[in-house]
Amino acid sequence: MTRLSVFFRVVAGTVGAYAVALLFTIALSRLLIVAGSDPVEATLGPTIASFAVFSGISIAVFHAPRLSRAWLWLLLGGGLFALVAGLV
Repeated sequence: MTRLSVFFRVVAGTVGAYAVALLFTIALSRLLIVAGSDPVEATLGPTIASFAVFSGISIAVFHAPRLSRAWLWLLLGGGLFALVAGLV
């Protein structure tokens, strides 16, 4: 593994994971509010769950056999959450 590959994995594991976890939080919060949940509870639950999402994504990025596959999954997951959140 080259230094450049490690650098891009670190970027994917931090910035990419943060972006996907953020979109996850927004999407789930909006879904819970639409479902009739209290806005405070609808925000608190997904925010706590986003820590697990961030950790899982970071681990998956470093476990992926190819860097391109890791970025592909980040883009697909982020795009899906963005669609659900209504940001696209």
